[in-house]
Amino acid sequence: LGRRVLAAREEALTRRDGRPVREILVSFGATDPDNVTPLVLDVLAGIVETISTVVAISSIAPHANEIRNRLNARTRLVVDGDMAQLMTEADIAIGAAGVTALERAILGLPSIILTSADNQRGLARILVDAGAAIDCGPVDADFGNRLMRHVSALIWNRDERIHIAEAASVLVDDSGARRVMIALSGTVRLRDGALVRLRLAEAHDEKWLLDLQRAPTTRRFANSRAIPTVDDHAVWMRRMLKNRGVF
Repeated sequence: LGRRVLAAREEALTRRDGRPVREILVSFGATDPDNVTPLVLDVLAGIVETISTVVAISSIAPHANEIRNRLNARTRLVVDGDMAQLMTEADIAIGAAGVTALERAILGLPSIILTSADNQRGLARILVDAGAAIDCGPVDADFGNRLMRHVSALIWNRDERIHIAEAASVLVDDSGARRVMIALSGTVRLRDGALVRLRLAEAHDEKWLLDLQRAPTTRRFANSRAIPTVDDHAVWMRRMLKNRGVF
C-alpha cells in the first residue's frame, strides 16, 4: 500500500470512535469503468440532509460528466485528489472490492463494498468474513434497495461502525514487510534443541504477556522488580504495538 496511506493510519484510527456520520466517500477506483457512481449518488440523494457526499475520481474517468450531472448542494466532486486524506476524513465509504478496499481497511474506514468484477470476489469474501466490511453484492435490479438499507443502518448504528473499523484495521495493518522478513527467518533451533518459530505480537497477546511478566523468573531478570499492574501493562502493550522498531 502507498506510503501516504500508511502515514495516515494513526490519525485515521483516532477518528473511528463512533462520532456521528457527517461525510460519505464514494470511490470506485480512478475511472469507475462500470459507471456505478451515478447509481450510488441516486441512492444517497435520499439520505439525511446533514450528511455530505464526496466523490473521488481521476481526470481520465470516462463518465465524469454523468457524475457531474448528479451533483447537488451536499455532494462534492474531487478529481485527482489525495485519497489518503479523503479516506481519513470520511466516516463511511462506498466502493469496489479492489486494492482501494485494502486502503480503506488499513485506515479503519467502515465500508460498504460492491463486487463489480469477478476478480474482486475473493477479497470481498475475506473482508466480509472478518467483519471488516459490509457486502452489498453485485449491481443488479435490487442493488439500490440493498444499498439504501446498508447505508441507513450503518449511519445510525454507532457500535457497528466501531466494530467494522476495529476489524478492518486489525485485518490490514502496516506490518506486511515485517511479516515477510519473519517468515523468511523460518524456524530457529535453540542451543537446547528446542525449535522456535517467530511471529509478530498481536493485541490478543496482552494477557499472555502480562502473565509472563508477572512470573518470578521474569521479574528476576527485569530492569524493575516491581510487578506491573494491568493498567500499566496495557499502556506498555499499546506503545509496543505502535512501535515499528520492535517486534
